[in-house]
Amino acid sequence: MIKYFAIILSVLIAWTAQSQQIQIELDTNQMQIGDKVNLKITTAISPGQVFKGVDLSYLDSIYNQNKQAEQEGPAVFEILDSSEWITNGNVRQRDISFTIWEEGNYKFAPIPLNFSSNGTARQIFSRPKTILVGSPLQNTNAQDSVPLAPIKSIIETPRNLFKDLLLPILKILGLLLLVIGLGYFIYRLLNKKEEKIREPYYINPHDIALTRLEKIQEEQPWVKEDFKGYHSDLTFAVREYLENRFSINALEMTTGEIMRSLSAGKMDDQWVDQLKNIFNTADMVKFAKAVPPYDLHKSTLDKCIEFVNSTKDINLLVELSEEEEKQYAANLLKRKPKEEES
Repeated sequence: MIKYFAIILSVLIAWTAQSQQIQIELDTNQMQIGDKVNLKITTAISPGQVFKGVDLSYLDSIYNQNKQAEQEGPAVFEILDSSEWITNGNVRQRDISFTIWEEGNYKFAPIPLNFSSNGTARQIFSRPKTILVGSPLQNTNAQDSVPLAPIKSIIETPRNLFKDLLLPILKILGLLLLVIGLGYFIYRLLNKKEEKIREPYYINPHDIALTRLEKIQEEQPWVKEDFKGYHSDLTFAVREYLENRFSINALEMTTGEIMRSLSAGKMDDQWVDQLKNIFNTADMVKFAKAVPPYDLHKSTLDKCIEFVNSTKDINLLVELSEEEEKQYAANLLKRKPKEEES
């Protein structure tokens, strides 16, 4: 009987662990120009999956729904402060403070959560959010009082069979299953065989980027008119390389934050300008549904490959998980020298 309970509990746990989600919450849905508003990002992935980051460049796509696209002027959205990720198991949270400098009804585009499952890159999106921005000079009419109403008699709540009887029984059964499952877990933990310590492989950051870029070059998604998917994969590969090569959180930065970080003496201004053009073009394709000239797709990919080859560091290594090792050719994998490990 205990064996059957343990199997049922394992199935329930495995079923509930398959959910991944990303949520964005605003501490208000109305603000005045220049007010500081907090945006909270909460992500959750299943155990065994690898968190790859949240693409905050999508915050650049906030737009005023009261204006048409051709009427949009300079950017009025400004990030004031940003916290680090707070991790609790598979749940991560981060707060971003911002303000808006123009009246209107603004909409946040869905923000993607990047993760990998069994070595395959995956992506899910949050729900869109809106916020109404008003002017401090706008006249508002507030009602300061509530009219009185006659006292009503006490309403008696009828007995609920589910809450009064079935729910306590279900709680007891759930607690019993939890105790059985915990006991089985402790038993397996105490009786498991000694695991062999895995010696990890390492890879150069430029080999990671070139592997991704060569796959894009082989598939040529722009030929199939998958322009949004092409530019998303292309900029993800470049952001991942910037993070591994130059030690910046490029996967979680907006385009403006990346450019400011790279301009601080990390690379030549020529490459900073080219990367800015590449990211801006990708933003136009992803958010404004623009369609660049056909020959620009191939030339952009060639520039990314040239950038990686021009800035690579053969002495820089990135540790790989066992699942990540399967994504790369064997000749790219390396062992870290013993003296470096110590």
